[in-house]
Amino acid sequence: MRIVDPTQGREDNGGRGLVSTDARRLGGQVCLLSNSKPNASELLTRVAARFGELRGAPLFVKPASSRPAPAELLDRIAESFDAALVALCD
Repeated sequence: MRIVDPTQGREDNGGRGLVSTDARRLGGQVCLLSNSKPNASELLTRVAARFGELRGAPLFVKPASSRPAPAELLDRIAESFDAALVALCD
């Protein structure tokens, strides 16, 4: 799994040129992942509603914000999706 921060512009792709980290160019199957903090799911739902490519994207929620996501959840996301939009907010 590669973590991309779209606020950081572009990244070197191991000598194979620059890869855009623009979230709109990630493509593929995208899901939403909330860290369970107050308003994280609300934020993700509202962002997804504004971007046609994200409408209908499944929302996954960690059981508790203070604990790591269960390995089963991360494995499911990694196996089934090309990208996850994550909200870490209060």
